[in-house]
Amino acid sequence: MVNGVKVFKLVARPVKWKIQSKYEMQPEVWATAWTYNGTVPGPMIRVTEGDRVRVIFKNQLPAPTSIHWHGLPLPNDMDGVSQPDLTQKPVMPGETFTYEFVARPAGTFFYHSHFETDRQINIGLFAPLIINPKRPSRKVDKDVVLMLNEWRIDPATGKTWPAMLAMSEPNYFTINGKVFPDIPTITAKKAQRVRLRFVGAGQFLHPMHLHGMFFKIVATDGNPVPAAQLTKDTLPVTPGERYDVEFVARTNLDASGKLAGPRQCVLRSNRGGDQMELPEPYRKFQSTYPEIWQAYDRLGAALHGQDPLDAKTRELVKLGIAAGARLEGGVHAHTRLALQVGASPDEIRHVALLSLTTIGFPSMMAVLTWTEDVLAAAGRS
Repeated sequence: MVNGVKVFKLVARPVKWKIQSKYEMQPEVWATAWTYNGTVPGPMIRVTEGDRVRVIFKNQLPAPTSIHWHGLPLPNDMDGVSQPDLTQKPVMPGETFTYEFVARPAGTFFYHSHFETDRQINIGLFAPLIINPKRPSRKVDKDVVLMLNEWRIDPATGKTWPAMLAMSEPNYFTINGKVFPDIPTITAKKAQRVRLRFVGAGQFLHPMHLHGMFFKIVATDGNPVPAAQLTKDTLPVTPGERYDVEFVARTNLDASGKLAGPRQCVLRSNRGGDQMELPEPYRKFQSTYPEIWQAYDRLGAALHGQDPLDAKTRELVKLGIAAGARLEGGVHAHTRLALQVGASPDEIRHVALLSLTTIGFPSMMAVLTWTEDVLAAAGRS
């Protein structure tokens, strides 16, 4: 605390991060991670509603970066969107930038990179930000944050690629940067109230299932749900979403009275927020010719690892390739992805228009229609 301001220091730097210990036939697995203060996730910032917060941020990465405070309504110059550079210039390697803001409203939030987000977030630049209410409505006995992410790692070398939709699928799904058996057990005594805060920090959907009991959804994206709280035992957490759920520990869990905290039920065929699946012919090929599929998957990961393009340029190029090949599904997918990484509807439409002299007017009109379908569904038409 400095003159009434809560001060935090963050340093972005690369580390070797162990996500899995050796277990039975599984090897020890290390990732090449980019981190805040050397951990995945980065350190939790926990403050009270109305606190003035100052974060002194130093970039020791080999690339520009910034910090975005996901979900908080902040002044533009503190919001951290540096690609595109809407609210600040990127923090260059070796530079320091200070963020300062008043923490409000209360709720579950997180902070993450906002430069080359599909790359930097996916290899570790994310962390929880919890703002406690001044007057809590209900006391809980256990309050646990569970950040959900995914990785593409070569276990033999530790070489790490960003896990990407329809490109470099993940082979490890993590809770707080770890996979079994390294995920800590959550323990609770009989009749204790437990709050779990799920944070979707990656690019894939994570269905979270609690064995042995039901929970109530008490907050979504930092907003309390005071009435009509849904009771569930499985919750799909999509990218960027936050859910607070609560339950009371019961006696019929196991002989020790411990609550083994949540199992993560993730299918490789899940895709992002819209839960796209591979078409049936692709799934059949994947199961019939697994070695060919894995070789193709590794090729995609290697290509992405050598990519000098920024995220928006890459998705617009892929959109153009899909348009030239007249692939409706590819146009749909890369229009969605282009929107996610900051492309405007006009930029997407212009890619479709540029195909006119290559594929002809009727085909261009088809591509334009396919992009408009996605823009309309996203409310961006």
